[in-house]
Amino acid sequence: YSLFFYIYYVFFSKERVVVLLADAGFIIEKDVTSRLLRRFLKYAYGILSLRDIPELRKMKSRIEIMSGIVTNDVPEVKSHRTPGTVLLSGSLGLTTGLLLALEFFSSQQRLKLIITGIPFLMSETEFRGLLEKYRCDSIEFLGALEYSEYVDVLQSVEFSLNLRNPDDLEHNYNFPSKILEYMSYRIIVVSSLRYPELPDDIYYNTKYSASGLNDCFEEILSSCSAERESLAKNASDFVRNNFSEDVLRSKISRLLM
Repeated sequence: YSLFFYIYYVFFSKERVVVLLADAGFIIEKDVTSRLLRRFLKYAYGILSLRDIPELRKMKSRIEIMSGIVTNDVPEVKSHRTPGTVLLSGSLGLTTGLLLALEFFSSQQRLKLIITGIPFLMSETEFRGLLEKYRCDSIEFLGALEYSEYVDVLQSVEFSLNLRNPDDLEHNYNFPSKILEYMSYRIIVVSSLRYPELPDDIYYNTKYSASGLNDCFEEILSSCSAERESLAKNASDFVRNNFSEDVLRSKISRLLM
């Protein structure tokens, strides 16, 4: 239906249509639908994209990048968090690092993995089987939480994971908005991908492997608490200043000029 309305407003009503592009994986796909989407996208007046994608800029010059929105109503951040707690949340699947996280944290003594969310591209049976296989004291699955419960988790954990398999090209064409959410709550982010939309010095980068995670957390835990708190504050300040509702309005206004 959205494509039908897009065609109507662009070609018949001659409106200035701005497209919000959350996932641009169709840019590299070769199926008929993806080809049609690429062709139609050229006729949009402007594009608001979550990622700064070179192929997209070749198609369209009127583009603004906005990887997400950080609202002003984030609760006051608690000063005391549970040391060594690491959050993996959202769509839980193989391509989003579930198996890697389970393998790594099942052998940890100093760290505890907190998991929230729902299975992604796997059946409930497969998902539960993985959790059972790696069941141990250092891994806790909380399931899909109510928002207030989820906020409590965000206020209590010290670290968070963004584990995207670099071999899956699809991850180059979307942006996990949870990264901004974690940073806004002053949770230190450990990511297997670098994002040009974010400064390198406000989060940690890890190789997509158990040894990579081990090296990364060794580096983090060897730093003093003041250093970690400073990094978390800098990340929070950055996302609040660059991904606010006011910034979004400004970008939309420029697109419509």
